[in-house]
Amino acid sequence: MTHRADKNRNSRRLHRFHHRDAAGVDLWAAEIILEIRKENDNIRLFSACAFPGMEKEREQSWQERYQNVLENADGQQFISQRPGRKAFFDRNEWMVDHSSRLIAVYTGAHGGTLETTNYAQKMGLEVIQIKKV
Repeated sequence: MTHRADKNRNSRRLHRFHHRDAAGVDLWAAEIILEIRKENDNIRLFSACAFPGMEKEREQSWQERYQNVLENADGQQFISQRPGRKAFFDRNEWMVDHSSRLIAVYTGAHGGTLETTNYAQKMGLEVIQIKKV
């Protein structure tokens, strides 16, 4: 998940969160942001999606939760129109490029979270890393 805080036209801080279309913590965090947003109108949630239809490869219960997040998010960005590994990495870089902070739950495994964390550090973002126990 990435975060960016800006001032809106009333000089109030507006918090923009981008979440990935990934299973696990990503979906869970997006659902939490939607709950918090009910009590705080300065919070926005945007879905960064690798490609349309990505969710069809997941189980039905996950698809329903994902669709609920997409329907309630303040916006969606599809990074690619074609499936493939590159679409996921491009999505991660897009999120970093549109944020000032990365919040990552990291298990120590090689893959998207590690690559995104490395890219965020290279781009000078604040990185908050939560190690999964």
